[in-house]
Amino acid sequence: EEDVVSAYLRRMRAQGTTLTFIGHRPPFDGHQLAASRRSVPGKEDQIWIWWMRPEGQSWRIDDLVLDGHSAVNTEVQEYATVLENNNGDMNALIAFMRKRAAK
Repeated sequence: EEDVVSAYLRRMRAQGTTLTFIGHRPPFDGHQLAASRRSVPGKEDQIWIWWMRPEGQSWRIDDLVLDGHSAVNTEVQEYATVLENNNGDMNALIAFMRKRAAK
């Protein structure tokens, strides 16, 4: 969960990227939902919906929804596929995760 959200936050480093707060919804299932618009020059804007929950004096981002799809669930499915294709070999999953992190 933390790695997935961190990967999306790294995408904010792209030259000219802006993130504009759009609004929020009342708390749902212990989470606050907030929406923002990600703009990158030359690309179509994206709406990012952040699932956050209070953690001490701050907030923790638990998930990010893009185009109606949970980033965390998408990664879980991808990890499951890697494990399935490699007979449950955790080393294969770790290698996959390291390769992705290096990008």
